[in-house]
Amino acid sequence: MSVSESSSSQNIFRPGVTYDSHQLNEIAERYAEHYPDFIFNPISDSSATERILAKREEWRTLGTTVVFTSGVYDLLHQDHKGYLLHTKLTGAAFHYQQHYAYGHSTWDDLTSEEKRVYSDTFIKNEELKLIVSVDGDNSVANRKSGVETKASSPRPITGWLTRASSVVDVTYPFRTANGWDRRPVADAVTAHGPEDFDATSPHGSIINLACALQPDVWAIYEESEDILSDAPLVPALGAVALSCIPIQEGITYFSDSFLGRFSTTAILRRAKGEA
Repeated sequence: MSVSESSSSQNIFRPGVTYDSHQLNEIAERYAEHYPDFIFNPISDSSATERILAKREEWRTLGTTVVFTSGVYDLLHQDHKGYLLHTKLTGAAFHYQQHYAYGHSTWDDLTSEEKRVYSDTFIKNEELKLIVSVDGDNSVANRKSGVETKASSPRPITGWLTRASSVVDVTYPFRTANGWDRRPVADAVTAHGPEDFDATSPHGSIINLACALQPDVWAIYEESEDILSDAPLVPALGAVALSCIPIQEGITYFSDSFLGRFSTTAILRRAKGEA
């Protein structure tokens, strides 16, 4: 059989074939169908708060360990992904300490391979969940726009829904008997910000939201000094384990041959020809 005969008799994708706008819209809609199950947007959905609190209660009933963290995630890059995974895995360490650490045996006593197997199993069985709160657009703009250290660029670069959707798309690969599989790193994404919500709203501040969600672990980046100083003083957070994610000088999750350490600022500066 010749190549031309084979091509005519089989369903082979041809780059020259185009889709009309209606077909492309249908594809985009299918791609986004799962987002309502992951994105709880109180900016445009009045039921979002009730739904995410119900989801948290469902996980509590199932005995699932829930980790909470936050961030801007503008122009999502590899270091963002590494941080999100790092925060989720604090839940695995917390669970081990709560259920299996006896005497002097702690999470830190496990080998790297033992930690990996434990974390893989925990995530594969969906016993560990991560809730991420993405800063609202107005709050980001108020804090970061035009600051020289942020490459003198208006922030955020992309809107809240784009940033939230990017977080939802991050996955965690793990080994199985048949090869590899994936699970989402972020299991629910919502929003917070004093410039985006009323102060009495659960979304009015990150502390309000943490109080409402009552996660098992709240992973806080060491750079967020205000949160680290205020959160321990809030009585409603007394049952929440606070985990400080340290800024490790010289250690990065990922690095790039052009950018060095990943950051949104570094990406913008390189795009402008400044680095």
